Amino acid sequence: MFIKRRIQQKILDYIKENGKAEDKELLEYLKKEAEISYNELLNLVMYLEIEGFIEVRRQKDGLVVIPKQAAKKIVA
Repeated sequence: MFIKRRIQQKILDYIKENGKAEDKELLEYLKKEAEISYNELLNLVMYLEIEGFIEVRRQKDGLVVIPKQAAKKIVA
């Protein structure tokens, strides 16, 4: 549990720093510090979305993860 939260915090920090991130970009970033598969990344991102921290948008070639506040600004 603790390791998952730490990785989720790294995801949030990366998105906060860059404004948004693609799934492949996040996977490359996280693989530098932890052993994580694409399925594990999707699982962690899904929980962050359910908890209301981020919003995930689908694109032709993958997923884009953006902070929840930025998503509200884009829609408005």
